[in-house]
Amino acid sequence: MKSDIMLAKQRSSLLASTGHNNALIQLFDQIPDTTFFLKNADSVLLAGSRTFYERLGFDDESSMVGKSDFDLFPAHMAEHFRRDDLTVMRSATPRQNIVELFFNRLGIPDWYVTNKFPVFNDRGKVIGVMGTTRSYTGAKENLKPYLLIDQAVEIIRTSFRQKLNVAELAAIVGLSERQFLRRFKQAFSCSPQVFILKTRMSAACDQLSQTDEKVTQIARDCGFADGSSFVQLFRREMGETPLHYRRRYRLNEP
Repeated sequence: MKSDIMLAKQRSSLLASTGHNNALIQLFDQIPDTTFFLKNADSVLLAGSRTFYERLGFDDESSMVGKSDFDLFPAHMAEHFRRDDLTVMRSATPRQNIVELFFNRLGIPDWYVTNKFPVFNDRGKVIGVMGTTRSYTGAKENLKPYLLIDQAVEIIRTSFRQKLNVAELAAIVGLSERQFLRRFKQAFSCSPQVFILKTRMSAACDQLSQTDEKVTQIARDCGFADGSSFVQLFRREMGETPLHYRRRYRLNEP
């Protein structure tokens, strides 16, 4: 009960600091494929639009309040979200157009574009983070820059486990490789190569945490050239080896 009262006070304080009330949250329910969330300094969710908490599987906002990303997502995703939150809060500057991906029940990724902003109290101290997320596949008819490369994105989405060639992807959408690279970066703030790597890495993290497959097999399944290059890339991107990630994830399981 005491913790519920404290969360309610934090929620009111953070909403007041944004200069809005619940009307702000309700506004986002009227914007197709765009959601709103509000977290405290510990990255605990205190508010969210209906579309946001329903995407997380909750029937009402109160069931979501008090949950952290670690309660809702696999460890590697939660850690990534927390790092972004900390970057925003420590720098006191927004991070915009962050490309994040989630896997649906069929194992196919869907991409979201996230914007995060620091929340300040009346003394200018950062006390939380708020943001919006927008589905790429759900809202692409409204996102003109994305339409120019949509066919290539769909190929990456469904065929990331296979060998993909950037020049071939550019040809498929009728652009030169240089034009394709520029359009892609305009849409996703990263190169196609990085985009493909992120997709494969997230799939590999899911397999490491959910299966007992050997690392070399996971590397092949997720489209990496071989086991050794996968381990090297994994260490670079995740800061640890695949086996260490698997052991740590299993150790933290409830």
